[in-house]
Amino acid sequence: MNRNSAPGLGQWITVSLMVGVSLFLLYKLYQYAGTRTDFPTGLTIGGVDVGQMTKEEAQVEILNGTGLPQRELIAADLLGWRGVTVSHTGPADEPTVAQTRIIVFRDKPTTVALLMRELDVAEENVVQQPDPDQAADIRVILGADYNPCK
Repeated sequence: MNRNSAPGLGQWITVSLMVGVSLFLLYKLYQYAGTRTDFPTGLTIGGVDVGQMTKEEAQVEILNGTGLPQRELIAADLLGWRGVTVSHTGPADEPTVAQTRIIVFRDKPTTVALLMRELDVAEENVVQQPDPDQAADIRVILGADYNPCK
């Protein structure tokens, strides 16, 4: 039996094609990441609204006013999967709040819209309270109406 230890032409072609396809896919991924802001408003992919999405780098603080333990951690985990940066979690000053509120210290409209949608918060429960001295850009106070299983 004669075994040739050097790779043959077929193997070189196969490896070259695999490397080429991998580089092409990485290039297309890079292109996609740059064109997300060009998507039309209202476009959904996999149930997530990606229209006009841009990364705002908003710092979000989540406080638990539900009266139930660890709801802020559940919300932080859910929002983390949606791309929100949660900088702090903890209990709210008021132990029980009826409705979830969003307090905006620095203008981050895309993140506020995402929080309203994901936490099912009505517009009247979003309060603009400019304060550049706050550590977070946005504070979410979870209320008794917060349902992590929706």
